[in-house]
Amino acid sequence: MHPHQRRQTILEYVRAHGVASLHELADAVGASEATIRRDLRELDAEGLLRRHRGAASWPETLAGVSQSAVRPGDAAETGFGPIAAEAARLAASDDAVAVGAGPGTRELARELARTAGLTVVTNSLVVALELATSDVEVIVTGGTADGGQLALVGTAVEESLRAIRVRRAFVSADGITADRGPSMRNPQLASTTRALMACAQETVVLAIHDAVGVDSTISLGPVESVTHLVTDLDEPDDALDALRRAGVAVRTTSEPGDPAEPHERPAELVAL
Repeated sequence: MHPHQRRQTILEYVRAHGVASLHELADAVGASEATIRRDLRELDAEGLLRRHRGAASWPETLAGVSQSAVRPGDAAETGFGPIAAEAARLAASDDAVAVGAGPGTRELARELARTAGLTVVTNSLVVALELATSDVEVIVTGGTADGGQLALVGTAVEESLRAIRVRRAFVSADGITADRGPSMRNPQLASTTRALMACAQETVVLAIHDAVGVDSTISLGPVESVTHLVTDLDEPDDALDALRRAGVAVRTTSEPGDPAEPHERPAELVAL
């Protein structure tokens, strides 16, 4: 395929899908991912699309997210602002972390943007948008755009994460109990969230007080898969006590924990 025709096909594909991974674009035009990367650099330089690490987006897609689907104050209004601030203390300089999609992750991205030398792997369009103008290195997973969740979902997400290793995964949960672990309502989002957790050494769950002690529809894994729980529950609670007994390190916004200690960045981190 002639380079001009190939780039036109890339533009049409990204415009139709909103967001597309390198793998999807390479399949669409029958070219190598290295060739696609060069094309995306040129198309981004011309302002025809937005290039991300491992993906490309149509300019209006993320603009629409910032202007309408995600309004300033949304996370704070639902109580996730303090939770996100406390969770961000678990990310150290030069860390490599994964951030999932869901409530509170936009506020978390804003907090993480202040962490020097950070690398963030995410399937969230909102997180990618918040970090786009920061010094954070952002790696966007493959996958199919789910406009309702503002996230990339599907088997392509899981495939793109197989070569990734990070220190911690930060994920939201609609429920968490000592007996059943963390859970979500959305099946597709739950599947991609499990993949994010699998590529991390530790998992940090963000859960508002109403979710603690609740068992939602789709399991994200056993309680043993959770290293830290960050919540705004500030009263004595049997469900929190049970999670502590199960080995989960609970951090509340009323009792801030220690910040993450400096450490070496995982040598096995592989970029998409």
